[in-house]
Amino acid sequence: MSLEYNLPNEGPNVDPDSTADTLCRLAQKGDHTQLLRRITFDNCGAQRLSDGLTPLICAANATRRPTESHSICAELILQKAENPEARNNLANARDLSGQSCLHHAAASDNVQVLEAALRAGAQVNALDKSGHSALYMAVQRVNRNAANLLLKAGADQSHGGGEGQSPAELLANQEAEVQKLREAFKGPESIHKFFNREERSAELLIPLLQSVMERQSTDVSSERLLKLVVDKINETKYILKRWLPNPITADFKEVSKRRRKSFASGNYCNMYTTEMEPPGLPVVVRVLKNVKNTEIFKQEKRGLEALKKTKHRNIVQFLSANVSEREFEIFLEKIEGKTMKQHLEVSGPLPESTIRRYFRQIASALCYLHNHPFGPIIHKDIRCENFMLTYGGFVKLIDFGFALLSGSMWPEEPLSGDPGHMAPELSGNRTYTPSSDIWATGCVLYDMSMGTDPSVKSAPDDADLDAIQLNLRSFRFLRKLPVPQIQPAEKFSQELLNLHQQCMETEPARRINAIGILLHPFLTNRQTMCKFWRRHCEQGRK
Repeated sequence: MSLEYNLPNEGPNVDPDSTADTLCRLAQKGDHTQLLRRITFDNCGAQRLSDGLTPLICAANATRRPTESHSICAELILQKAENPEARNNLANARDLSGQSCLHHAAASDNVQVLEAALRAGAQVNALDKSGHSALYMAVQRVNRNAANLLLKAGADQSHGGGEGQSPAELLANQEAEVQKLREAFKGPESIHKFFNREERSAELLIPLLQSVMERQSTDVSSERLLKLVVDKINETKYILKRWLPNPITADFKEVSKRRRKSFASGNYCNMYTTEMEPPGLPVVVRVLKNVKNTEIFKQEKRGLEALKKTKHRNIVQFLSANVSEREFEIFLEKIEGKTMKQHLEVSGPLPESTIRRYFRQIASALCYLHNHPFGPIIHKDIRCENFMLTYGGFVKLIDFGFALLSGSMWPEEPLSGDPGHMAPELSGNRTYTPSSDIWATGCVLYDMSMGTDPSVKSAPDDADLDAIQLNLRSFRFLRKLPVPQIQPAEKFSQELLNLHQQCMETEPARRINAIGILLHPFLTNRQTMCKFWRRHCEQGRK
């Protein structure tokens, strides 16, 4: 749609010292207010001597993501022309490489400037000095919106690729390469083969690669996709090499049960350190308190079956188990560190950079569980008490006592987990789904941001929190609790607030999934992450 402006007459309000360089800079920034003040009939087509760029070309070639401001700049420049012929000349002006504003707009996917230039008479099939058309520039950069607009305007697919491929051939090859990558990433086993099955980081990469493939479509070039995957693999190997302990692979046996020393206790289990053969192995034993309690025994056994199938760097490592009518013992790796809750009680709210580092690992573990090759694994007890922070700064998910391999709970079975982290849909429907874990994960994000449990601030004034904690059979109060909000909002980035909001959607169908969390902008800020890991690893070498 063409924009009309009441342009000022030439006179004292117009800066007579406007230069091509100034106009180009303003147009490239999208500063239409200053551009309107400075532009005249005489200088609207001025070219910079250094590169031949005009203000219109600079409006098309936005330095940042194209915005409506750039299209307004383009309209202002074109309206300054005295007649249609002058506008046509502006639209077809070339820089020193022979590219018009159409080439630049196609390369930056600036659709609105493309429309303005085409209305002004820009030649849709014009070639630059390399023989490339605007359509070729759009297809090469996978700018589908710009390519579709140029095709509607009559762009020729059969030529415009210089001495190389035509736009049509380039597009066909991109589609073929993307399809090959799809075939290569059919499942976890093919991912292992594709990226060296012996690498010990493979199990950590599975959910990441799966999530990349979920997002990947024909709108993403195979070159970009492959670079993303390779970068993530190299980054992960770099981290693993310096910070993560080797998994326990050696055969071992307990010296004597009499050597066990209690160091932690839960509702249903006790935790012990013990002496192992060979000596020095970091192993702990989780022992069920009351084996004769049939319901608890079944529940723990189901959780054990889920834990046995996991192998992920952000999940506690299962080693072995002794299960019989008289005993229920699970041998696990010993994690040196403290729980997330203990950390928050000492430190209070965490800095956003720390939240990003921890939450990315939480999302990786959750994505692995919910997209497990044997079917989704639902943890059912996601909370800060069940995340261990190692002294190396890594997060591990523990306590699979309530976990489900897949499916639903029986209606008569009581709900389990922390009431303060329960999804609202569980108040009327006792069916656990991966979405229930996502809600609890959003509560963990709240905990890290605010330094306190959301139920403490969200419960009604007349709520008896002790009674809530004890009565796990009645969860009607969940519907009455307001959705916890991270406050004050101005202290947090929009990415963090948006991720929390998507985790805390009251309707499960609208709630973000684990893959979506892993790919959310809050966690995919590569510049921030790489800067942190570089500093973190340098400190580790000292």
